[in-house]
Amino acid sequence: MFHERSKDERKQQVKPILEKLTELKLHASEHDEIKELFKIISVYVKDGERQVINIAFPAISRRIKGTLETNTSKDSCIRMISI
Repeated sequence: MFHERSKDERKQQVKPILEKLTELKLHASEHDEIKELFKIISVYVKDGERQVINIAFPAISRRIKGTLETNTSKDSCIRMISI
């Protein structure tokens, strides 16, 4: 059975992502890739639409990949992978 996440649940899903970006000192003011990620996160939280993330981040030789899930039976996950 499909249960959609509430806005508060979506906020909780992205909180660890935002905390990790802060810990890694990756700020939207310094990186357009992080700014793009924040836009995707904002749409996810606001509209409740599943988001697939695939952002090249050449400055640190990484790619940001993952999904922000609306279905409560699936976890959202974002990773930085080597390119």
